[in-house]
Amino acid sequence: WYVVDYKSNTLGSRGVDYTQAHLNEAMSHSHYVLQYHIYCVALHRLLRLRLGDDYDFDTHFGGVLYLFMRGMSPEYTDGTGCFWDAPPEALIEELSALLGGDER
Repeated sequence: WYVVDYKSNTLGSRGVDYTQAHLNEAMSHSHYVLQYHIYCVALHRLLRLRLGDDYDFDTHFGGVLYLFMRGMSPEYTDGTGCFWDAPPEALIEELSALLGGDER
């Protein structure tokens, strides 16, 4: 399972405007990093609830993809326009505990 979010942000008009360095800056500036961590907690809780004892974070959680549509093109084969991260289970568990309301 993945958290996937499509973004239509304009970071520029060239492919180079959507390289990893630019995406990292946009992710931080727009608070998308915080957003996807909250989404990860929600997905983690849902999978734990639905899959029960069969749930294994490392097996079932694939990570996060933020796809900046204006920067994606078939001509770019190096991930231009695509941000990916895989927060560790320990971080998601800690955030879940901080947010509270996690009834097991």
